[in-house]
Amino acid sequence: MNSHRNARTTPFSRALIVERRLSGESVEVIAASLGISVRTVYKWISRHREGGCAALEDGASAPARPAGAYDNWWVEAAAQLRRDYRMTASEIAERLRLARSTVARWLKRLGLGRLGALTPRAPVIRYQRERPGELIHLDIKKLGRFENRVIASPDSARATAIAVPAGSVSTSPSMTRPGWPMSRSCPTRNAPPRPASWSGRCAGSRRAASSSNAS
Repeated sequence: MNSHRNARTTPFSRALIVERRLSGESVEVIAASLGISVRTVYKWISRHREGGCAALEDGASAPARPAGAYDNWWVEAAAQLRRDYRMTASEIAERLRLARSTVARWLKRLGLGRLGALTPRAPVIRYQRERPGELIHLDIKKLGRFENRVIASPDSARATAIAVPAGSVSTSPSMTRPGWPMSRSCPTRNAPPRPASWSGRCAGSRRAASSSNAS
């Protein structure tokens, strides 16, 4: 500890006190010349007798052991209650009859402040290999289920709907071309095909209907 500005003695003046006392000077004369009390002179003479010149140096002002310090047994007991029974700081403090702030400080210092620290973390699985080709990754997709598919035959200009079993894949020359259209939902896919003379019958019925209305 460094001497403060209001200190009456320093390591040099303390050594001077010892020298003057060893030379035969009285304690009262030494105290009066240095402006200190007789008790202070006796204190440094006693410390020099016990520890030598090293005892005349500045020491720490803090006590060697705090008045409210606890033994390591209390810290270990709090840590064991935390690990074995996963008790909170309040519960441990109530069980050991200690202050909650003291127990919380111990647990934080030991790394047991959070409950997650009590459970060991699972090791991280990394897909790393020494040489390329040791690990093969396959991407599998499930095909959609469908029953009817509209396929344009190259021989006919009109598309026809045929039944395809679910899970099977059918290909045709027109399907291999890029941009080949495929209808997902067709409202007339189950309707029977119209006869070739359908348009003629419709035209004749319209003419008959118009002549009857005119008459």
